[in-house]
Formats: sequence, C-alpha cells, structure tokens
Amino acid sequence: MSAHQHKVFSRFQGWSGEVPEGLLVEWIGDRVPAALIGQQWTPGVRSATSAPPFHEEYFEWIDVLEMALQAADVYTFLELGAGYGRWSSRAAWAARQLGKRYRLGLAEAAPKHVRQIHEVMAVNRISRSDYVVFESAIARERGEGCFVVEYPDGNAPPVWYGQALTQNSMSRAQVVGEHEGFPLWRMKDGWGVIKVPQIPLSEVLSQYDNVDLADLDLQGAEAGAVEEALPLLTERVRRLHIGTHSHEIEANLRELLGKAGWTCLRDYACTQDNDTPFGRISFVDGVQTWTNPRYSGPWAAVRRALSKVFRRGR
Repeated sequence: MSAHQHKVFSRFQGWSGEVPEGLLVEWIGDRVPAALIGQQWTPGVRSATSAPPFHEEYFEWIDVLEMALQAADVYTFLELGAGYGRWSSRAAWAARQLGKRYRLGLAEAAPKHVRQIHEVMAVNRISRSDYVVFESAIARERGEGCFVVEYPDGNAPPVWYGQALTQNSMSRAQVVGEHEGFPLWRMKDGWGVIKVPQIPLSEVLSQYDNVDLADLDLQGAEAGAVEEALPLLTERVRRLHIGTHSHEIEANLRELLGKAGWTCLRDYACTQDNDTPFGRISFVDGVQTWTNPRYSGPWAAVRRALSKVFRRGR
C-alpha cells in the first residue's frame, strides 16, 4: 500500500484533545454520539493524525476538503441520502478551519435517521439556521415511495444505512404494525416497508443558487435522480460525488454526465478491488467524482435575474 497522502490533507489539521463524554470524534473533529452508531465510548486523549485511512471513503474526504478550499465565503454542501449527516458535519468542520461559513442541505427518508441528524448537528454546534433537512427520499418523480426498513425475517440491524426505495409490487402487502410512527407494511416477499414522501433532485436544487459539492448516496436511485435533474445540476453544481451501487448504474452515469459536458475526475467500480493512486483498495459502494466545466459560480443567479429583468424590459 502506498504511504503517500493526497495533498489536500496538508491544508487541514487533524483533531487532537480529550474525547468528550459519550462522543466519538472523527479525524477533522466532527462528533457523533457513540450510542447512535452502536459503539462504546472510550475516554482518553487523542493525538492528531495526518489523514483518514485508505478506504473507499478516502475519496469522499478528498472531495469534501477540496471543495471547502474552492468555495467562496460560504461552503454550500448537499448530502443526499444523508443517514445521520456525518458528511455534512465534516463539511462544516472543514469550513470552520478555513474561516468560512457553511450552508448544508440534507435529504433523508428514514424517520430514525432524520432525528439523528438533528442530534448530530447539535453535538457539532451546527446552528439550525445553517442546515435544512428534506425529509424525503430522492427519486425521479415527486410522490410517495415504499422504503425498506426491515428484513424479510422481521428484523433490522440496530445500525443500518442501506435502506432504499423499492419498486417491488405492493399487491397483497399488509399493515402488520408500525415503524417510527409510520404504518409498517409487510410485502409478499417478506420485506418490511413504510410509505415515505419522495421528491426529485431538481426540487432540492431549486432551493440553492449555487452548490459547491453535491454528495449522493441513493442506494440504487442515483442514475434516475441525476438524469431528472441534469439541466439544473449543470447550471448550479460545481462538483458531484456519487456512491454507486451497480455496474449498470455506473455505465449510465458515465453516459449521462459525459454527454452533458461534465469531466470525470475519478471512477472506481463497486463490489471489487480497484487500483488507485494510493494503492489497491476494496470498494463496496463504487465512487464517481465529476467536475462541471460549465459551472459559472455564485454570481450566476444574479446574472440570471438581471437577464430576466433585461428581457422583460425590451
């Protein structure tokens, strides 16, 4: 394994200090309650490290840190399929080290994870005015989706971030109880689902004039989401980090984004070992990073508004 680190890590300081009670502290200083992710809190003092370990998430760190550096005074970061919001808290800590403000948007459908997002934002001292939670799944169309929350045996792991929308038929599905205040449906194949709101990616993007980094982890819905929102992505988003979940999805993304003029910065397939500049790394989710040469910066919205005024005045 190569020992050298990506150069972006030299611009940030790893956290050191006494670990606060009940919390785990990650590399840059972001915190998460230990019980929330099923781990034991261990008291002590931690020394700063130079970078996170080489792993599929190493490339997500690179994107989060590079775009913090490239952002203007405000770092705008979207985490779509957010889980408990760990990448949003990391983006906030990166912005703080640079003396920048931050604006976070998180989309998450699982009601348990939505509660956890607010808990994680609080322990990371992220103000409610600095983040927005879209309590929905991201899909191609607005509506209602069936969201898997239980295995066919009726169980679910206490810490699970692989929940996803399912397209399986709800015929003969029955309500068998409740899950986090939602009716729990048992499908004929045994999976337990709840019905949740779903919104298209463009609906989230419409709330932001410019986005430095959109980080997608949509458990199989990524290609459809990107296709639906592609014009707005190209207009308003500077970089995409996409977790991929099949080789077919990866091929679709290459075609969609390539034809739209995006530049592929890195592309590592899911469920296999891949050679990287940092050695050979095993990937469960794949990773694609795309940059947008057509991105016109935070003043694009002002220019669009002035253009509309000019056209109306003619």
